[in-house]
Amino acid sequence: MQRISLLAALAAFSTAALPVTVHAAAPPDEQGSVRREMQAGNVQSLRQIERRILPAMRGMQYLGP
Repeated sequence: MQRISLLAALAAFSTAALPVTVHAAAPPDEQGSVRREMQAGNVQSLRQIERRILPAMRGMQYLGP
């Protein structure tokens, strides 16, 4: 049961860190705005999230994204 709750927390956190909207035709400055959001700490890569969460999951099996 603890394994499921940790995996659920990781999934919830990782999806919260992703951009919410997806556009079929990206605005011209989307890359610049994403870069600014990353620099501000509002968007994190999966590797950054894993580096922060996985140490707290000792003894658990992580299956990846």
